[in-house]
Amino acid sequence: YTSLSFIIVLIGCLCFYAGLLYGMHVNLGSSTAGGDCDNNSQQVQKLKRQIQELQLHQNQKNNNNNNARGNINNSINHNNNLFPTTTEQIASGMVRLNRDEFASQFDTGVPLDQSERTNSEVLLIYQSPNTIPQQYHNLQSNDGNPIPFMDVPSSVENCEYLNVILTSKDKKRNQ
Repeated sequence: YTSLSFIIVLIGCLCFYAGLLYGMHVNLGSSTAGGDCDNNSQQVQKLKRQIQELQLHQNQKNNNNNNARGNINNSINHNNNLFPTTTEQIASGMVRLNRDEFASQFDTGVPLDQSERTNSEVLLIYQSPNTIPQQYHNLQSNDGNPIPFMDVPSSVENCEYLNVILTSKDKKRNQ
């Protein structure tokens, strides 16, 4: 009875490994015969060329946009000398906004005090020349302030996100 079990297990193992070797041979045979692998290789090369063409097209488009923005940014720097070009990656421009309008459009996460004469505006600092709105270079301050005033929707038209910093001169607060 034991020798019969041994023979059945031995035949099962032989069949398993024979099937495994046959399967490996069939897969290797089809790839060496110039089947799927060569075709896949050609498709991969074609896709790589298409990706390179798309990247080239996108780079050209970005360069054209940057040139157009560069012209705008040059006029911004000449019209509103709030920041030198050496701080362009930190601060490229700044506008004043109505604080109540800003608070009604953006949830700051904390309740704000009533607006008064000394805290009725928000300073919006543009970190990058790409975030500056189109009409910025045409702005002029009517009240003699070197920082122009702007409405909230127009001021954030090119902003992907905002970092809000709350400050207070009140010594009772830890802001």
